[in-house]
Amino acid sequence: MKTTELDESLWAGQKTRPTSNVAMAENTDPTLDSIVERYPTELESVVIGNSSLIDHNKFYNELYEYFVTGAGRGEMPYGVAKAQDGDPDQWITEYLEQEYGRDFDHSNPESMDGDFDSGMASAGHGTDEDYGYYGETAGNQMRKYADIISESNKIIKRKKRS
Repeated sequence: MKTTELDESLWAGQKTRPTSNVAMAENTDPTLDSIVERYPTELESVVIGNSSLIDHNKFYNELYEYFVTGAGRGEMPYGVAKAQDGDPDQWITEYLEQEYGRDFDHSNPESMDGDFDSGMASAGHGTDEDYGYYGETAGNQMRKYADIISESNKIIKRKKRS
């Protein structure tokens, strides 16, 4: 039996039967790809940081509708959508950068100045070495401290006896 045909045995004894000509409602919500395809220059400008998403009113409105009531419903947190816990245009911009940022990355990957630590230091954050962490596990570090305390306690007890 085809999936479009009705199994008549399911309706035996029923007064009314559904017809096989029932029209299914089609999903007419635009996809994220279809929205960004209509606004390629706006997308590039926003993703590479030349403009803000809010500068492109139609593009922003379609994206907001997509995330709030359209096919992307549920992806944007409620508090952000209502501008209570965040900024909707910032959230959408970050989403676009994550999804489409690679399409506009024209930088040379060889031009990186180093590893993660040097990048963090360049951004004004300290490295692990600055905070006294050199790769030891927490357990090993704690054992070292426990040994130091134990030795200190032994020395104190010896001094008290003498």
